Amino acid sequence: MLSENKIQCGNAVLNATLCLNFFLIQFQYFSETPAKSFLPVWNGLNMSSFKSGMLVFIWLIMSFPTYIDALQRETFCLHEGYCVTFNEGEIRAEVGLCAVIPCAFTALFVPKYIIWYKCEPLGAKCDNSDPVFHSGKSESNGRMSLLNLNMTQKNCSMMINDLKKSDSGWYQLRVEGKETGEAYTYLAKANLSLTGLNQKPSVMIPPLTEGQQATLTCTAPGLCSGSPPNITWMWRGKGGKDSFIKGNITASKTENQTAFTQRHISTLTFNSSADHHNTNMTCKVSFTYGITTEETVTLNVTYVRKPQISGRATVREGDDLNLTCSVDSFPPSVIGWSKSTKQAEHRSHNLTKVHGRHEICNQDTSRIFLFSISNVTEEDAGFYICTAQHLNYSLREEINVTVKYVRKPQISGRTTVMEGDDLNLTCSVDSVPPSVIKWTKSGAKAHCQDNIFSKVHNNTVVYLQEKSGHVFFSVMNVTVEEAGRYICTATYQNDSMTEEIHVKVNFNHVKQCACGGGALPWVVAGVTLSLHLFSMIYLYHVWNTRKKAEPTEDDQTYMCMQKTNVSAE
Repeated sequence: MLSENKIQCGNAVLNATLCLNFFLIQFQYFSETPAKSFLPVWNGLNMSSFKSGMLVFIWLIMSFPTYIDALQRETFCLHEGYCVTFNEGEIRAEVGLCAVIPCAFTALFVPKYIIWYKCEPLGAKCDNSDPVFHSGKSESNGRMSLLNLNMTQKNCSMMINDLKKSDSGWYQLRVEGKETGEAYTYLAKANLSLTGLNQKPSVMIPPLTEGQQATLTCTAPGLCSGSPPNITWMWRGKGGKDSFIKGNITASKTENQTAFTQRHISTLTFNSSADHHNTNMTCKVSFTYGITTEETVTLNVTYVRKPQISGRATVREGDDLNLTCSVDSFPPSVIGWSKSTKQAEHRSHNLTKVHGRHEICNQDTSRIFLFSISNVTEEDAGFYICTAQHLNYSLREEINVTVKYVRKPQISGRTTVMEGDDLNLTCSVDSVPPSVIKWTKSGAKAHCQDNIFSKVHNNTVVYLQEKSGHVFFSVMNVTVEEAGRYICTATYQNDSMTEEIHVKVNFNHVKQCACGGGALPWVVAGVTLSLHLFSMIYLYHVWNTRKKAEPTEDDQTYMCMQKTNVSAE
């Protein structure tokens, strides 16, 4: 009958040492003929046996980390001196990768060839079929090989590369010696069970920063030494279409881990940008027989864009001011709002809640930061600054907020003047944007001061119209006709406001022309000239009369004689 000797090994680290000890003891035992017992004997263990056992143990750990029963052994002995040790239960592996059938044997002759058959489990022997492996015919072994070619070490472990579904089944061992008749077929069989490829590639992504070169690494699953797999990269942009990254450089290499294990690696080098952020990169590994597996990772690229401010920059007094600052960056930037205290120097202070009108916080780490002021006033106008702090960099953007408002017109100047003096009035209107200011006089007579008046309509004289904050109105050498009601009208967009003032002109005793005091000097000059002219005419007439009445020298004589004769009589 077939005798069995079982030793169970768990997956704990403590038990791993015991399993290794047992594994090496089995090889030590199989190297001795005949087998006496299974007691641990280390003294007779040679270095080559130790290395061979260690290699197989390391292979089991690396190739089947998830299969606990890979470290569980079962020994079958049908005849004395002829024992074989297999993995207890089935050996599980995945198509496309590779598998190891752990095996150790004892024989009463010196082995020369190791032969493996694949057969049905119910068959007593299957060595009548063609072998799948023959150590003496290496050219026909194909994907199968022994882990140790030294037959004296009684190690019959076999590796199968490039697994395919048809490799599933039962495997039987046959050993042949140098002499005729030295051959033995072990009835116990090892069971290999294959499943679909579930392992995925391992993708390593370094920190990605916009504008800097980066290298991604993709490692194919398994440590097989069979056909090198084909590794490709595929990038799926934000549009959802697969493409290749422009300007990328790919390279593939194979690293030998041991004499029977290899690691297949592909690298992708490119200049990362914000366009790559939050996109998918896929590493696809293609094995023989059309077996593929892939791993998709999401790229995170560190980048930042200039802050963008949106919202109405011009609002009416009493309305709400809503500004939004958005910063496209990864990782998210710390966004803060501030208001310039002096526009010339652009010194700023952080905005806080003031009387419940500023419904904001100082800073936020979201992509969009809303700033709101309810019931804005004139004082809320000015430069608002959005600052984005991203890692060690600080960026800012500002917006000039204009608050539209208008105040009631204000009139300044003397309202009582003397006739002949100057009248100076000023109308001031504080508004944004500036109002259209107009001076009018109610009940004014036409055509006086034509150089100041612009039009006459409905007995109202328009004196001046200007779009500014202050409008000056002046009348030189006023007369009593300039007295009356003066009106300042401010037109602000579609609304109008008025303010009026009553001007009083005190009368001077010198009567002036009704048409104005400008004719008085000429009147005085005319009267004076007329008086001088009449005086000159009168004086000339008097002088001329006296000259005619004055006697001449003969007359005087005559007169004198005449007077004498009168006396003689």
